[in-house]
Amino acid sequence: MSNTRIKSIQALETLLLNIVNDPKAFLKEKGCIAALKSQRKLSAYQNDDLAIYPCALNTLKANADQLLSRGYSGLDGLRLHALEAIESAKQIETRGNKTTKKGAINLLKEKEAEIVLLQQQNMHLVLICQELKRIAHTYASSGDEKIQALYKKDMKRINSLLSLSHPTHTL
Repeated sequence: MSNTRIKSIQALETLLLNIVNDPKAFLKEKGCIAALKSQRKLSAYQNDDLAIYPCALNTLKANADQLLSRGYSGLDGLRLHALEAIESAKQIETRGNKTTKKGAINLLKEKEAEIVLLQQQNMHLVLICQELKRIAHTYASSGDEKIQALYKKDMKRINSLLSLSHPTHTL
């Protein structure tokens, strides 16, 4: 493997990491964004300023497997993450601001999606608490009277804490 090929693959990996870390800086790089769309296009990507030179996809795969600690699969994973980061940055940029009707509608949709996600997470935590209570009950029922008394005391405390944080969900 030539020194130029080694530097080119390392530069390609660095470019992908930079895109993942700061996708807004690459929104106007149409050639770069197009190269992220497929493995073949990435292998054919050329940027003389960054010392990235095109090669066959199989050559890139073989050389990346030898050169990079994560191999070609790691490089392809970076490509996919970079593409996702660019798409997210595009959405944020075209979202509009809060003062326009479109911006307000988009903000409302985002907040509604966040609420749904939080409700799902909350319900998941409630289910976890129920399972932990069931396990505690199993252990307490097999123990002596001191353990059972301690269990009852702790369950009252846990139930009161849960009822304060989830008034609509009783366990």
